[in-house]
Amino acid sequence: MDYLVKIEGKTYTISIDAASNPPRIKINGKPVETQFFANASNRHIQLLIDNRSYDVEVLKQNGDFNVFIYGREYILYAEDARLAKIREVAGMGRGEDKTKELRAPMPGLVTQILKQPGDAVSRGESLLIVEAMKMENEIKSQVDGEIKEIKAREGQSVDKNAVLVTFK
Repeated sequence: MDYLVKIEGKTYTISIDAASNPPRIKINGKPVETQFFANASNRHIQLLIDNRSYDVEVLKQNGDFNVFIYGREYILYAEDARLAKIREVAGMGRGEDKTKELRAPMPGLVTQILKQPGDAVSRGESLLIVEAMKMENEIKSQVDGEIKEIKAREGQSVDKNAVLVTFK
């Protein structure tokens, strides 16, 4: 099965032959050797790609995936390649999530707010900084739009899934 994966403005074609043991994976047509070990929830993954090890945490939010690799956040969108082709032929964009909220992916302390209500933002643009486990994490917009309200304030502790920002 083929998937189109968009991350940081780049699109990759990921092919997975799940019928083979171990599954054969190609990235943009190039075979890669992989192994992975996931916890029961499939959120925390130890991933080995071509003998390079990655500690990965995956959170789904607003139809996208927030992928943290050693504390750095990547916003990722994955779609079945056949469905993407059907959308393209039909003149439709990707299925947009109607949620107009950005939620905290982890509990932490808001240390810096980078945008204000009324600011226009683009997908992937940093909105605020949340410190968690002594690491600063940039919380990025997952939509193109305008900020309606910032529900957090600097110095505030937030729980996981707390609404941080709403969009118009």
